Amino acid sequence: MKNLLLLLIAALFVVSCEDLETNSPALQAEIDNVIFKASNARAYQNNDGIYHVEGITLNETLKLKVSNINVGTYVVGGTSANSATFENLIGSVYTTDPEGSGEVVITERNTSINAISGTFNFKAMVSGIDTITIHNGVFFEVPYAGGNGSNPNDGTLVADVDGVHLSPSTVNAADSGDSVVILASNTNSSIFIKVPIDVEAGSYDLPETGFDAKYTLDNVGENAISGTIVIISHNVETKTMAGTFSFTTANHVIEGGHFNVSYQ
Repeated sequence: MKNLLLLLIAALFVVSCEDLETNSPALQAEIDNVIFKASNARAYQNNDGIYHVEGITLNETLKLKVSNINVGTYVVGGTSANSATFENLIGSVYTTDPEGSGEVVITERNTSINAISGTFNFKAMVSGIDTITIHNGVFFEVPYAGGNGSNPNDGTLVADVDGVHLSPSTVNAADSGDSVVILASNTNSSIFIKVPIDVEAGSYDLPETGFDAKYTLDNVGENAISGTIVIISHNVETKTMAGTFSFTTANHVIEGGHFNVSYQ
């Protein structure tokens, strides 16, 4: 019986690894024993030289920030320049900076396809409120910008935030099952847009079932309390979408937004 149990555990481990490695790029982890599996994963270098590895789902975002993407171990938290964050579905942002701890291990940098693979584990917190533990984190063949003119972005998104133009350095778009999600990020801010997977051209007022918009600044996320998302075009066969948006949160006004993305 003991040998049979060991064989079953080994079989489950092999299936899990095969599932990860046949879905490239991939990023997943256990967050307080709940599985987080990104619907899209990308890496890019910001203007400050820090590399960002991001995984997004329908309502959540996990980010790893490291000083380099060469093979090696990068400690996060404390006084380190490296850090990790997790934003949950209600906009709470857990961070390792400065009270958390953990590490990101880059096990492979494949320069022929401009992609990195590795593992991560960390403890992050909303200071004085809550703490989460992320373990068994794995990313596989996540593409990064560099060499051969590669570009990790899935399109473009721009907007004006509180009267200041925002042109994000990375734009990710993904099919999360029943929705298309778009996440556009800079060093300390991001815009998140969600629409139904079968959305047709038209104008949609926020809040509305299946639609969402959120702005995050310095790890504080705020959902739209009013606004409009306009779908100009959506081709479900080629998985391309273009549209405009404007919305208001508790403390910010986002205007003149438009996007043109492709998603997988």
